[in-house]
Amino acid sequence: MAFVISQDTLLQDDYNTQYIGFRLPFSFGKEDNILHDDTMENIKDNLLNLFNTEPGERLFHPQLGINFRRMLFEQMDYDLADLQAMVQEDVETQVKRWMPFLAVDKVSITETPGSNQYRIAVDFHLAKNSSINDSVEITTPGVS
Repeated sequence: MAFVISQDTLLQDDYNTQYIGFRLPFSFGKEDNILHDDTMENIKDNLLNLFNTEPGERLFHPQLGINFRRMLFEQMDYDLADLQAMVQEDVETQVKRWMPFLAVDKVSITETPGSNQYRIAVDFHLAKNSSINDSVEITTPGVS
């Protein structure tokens, strides 16, 4: 059962650091190296984890992830605007489903034909506070 803790019992100096999540990739060592104490860094790690997970890869969560693998072994003859619309729809749908506290501002794709890669940048903000924003960037997996 939930209960309310009086604000008087929590003093400013009671806690030096509060850890909120694991850093990815996992490592061993001091707590500062393995755990996040910054909310935005934790959100960025979770967002990158969502983007690097393929649907069906996660046990008990078959819809978790974004299907970037569909671009694997494809010729780079996509119309970039069509590809951007398709990826943006996937990103917005999955972020809304798995991280509803975020809102996607912009998804931009740049292609590197020489290395056969797409670089995808996602700008986002907290849904309840648009002044807190950041971005993540990934390169399509397996295409390099």
